[in-house]
Amino acid sequence: RDFVVEATLHFTFRFDGARPELYAGIDALKNVLEETYQEYGELFRRRPVEEGEPRIEVVLYGRRGFDRVTGLGDWAGGAFDGSIRVPVDERESRASVARITRVLRHETAHAFVRSVGGRDVPAWLNEGVAERLEEPSRRAFDVRFARGRLASDPAALFPLSELRGTLASWSDRAKIRRAYDQALAFTDFLAAQYGEDLVYDLVAACKGGGDEGARAQFRDVLLFELDVALGDFRDELAR
Repeated sequence: RDFVVEATLHFTFRFDGARPELYAGIDALKNVLEETYQEYGELFRRRPVEEGEPRIEVVLYGRRGFDRVTGLGDWAGGAFDGSIRVPVDERESRASVARITRVLRHETAHAFVRSVGGRDVPAWLNEGVAERLEEPSRRAFDVRFARGRLASDPAALFPLSELRGTLASWSDRAKIRRAYDQALAFTDFLAAQYGEDLVYDLVAACKGGGDEGARAQFRDVLLFELDVALGDFRDELAR
């Protein structure tokens, strides 16, 4: 309530004006997010604000404030619940700025996913898209590491039915890590096998249909089931 409010063309920033390190970096973050908005508008084929939605709210907290507001553990780098919420370290450093940028891109992807696909986009797709968009220059590296961790036990992949809801309620860190690895690697597998556009079409198909909408879209385009593709992905990991 008492935070400073600053608006850009597509975002509204809220932050503690008593923290000078936030003021020091806020203009750079505004530029990053406006560039990100244009990039995602092309990928998702939708620009939410131009479609009549309000500006995307971004709230920057200290770690304790973030934990108190979101109720998430310290494993979470950020959150999206209609607003983007990000904890910002009190130390100003190049590494922390890079981390915040990556988190903001991830959470902005969630904002676009909700705008395009509604609230019921399955977690494997929602998180997979957001992870792939975090930092394109690191994508191949991140996917390779995720696949490597999953390949240690391909049989332990989650059925897609277990990855329909949000991961925010999960508490087992090992399972959370594996779920994020699977979301990233499987979504990347689909993009590589069947084209980048398919991934965004699956998101759009969730509008009003959720998980079943994505499954129907996949079936209509490729004439086989999404679970078969997961099996193909599992087999590829096991080679």
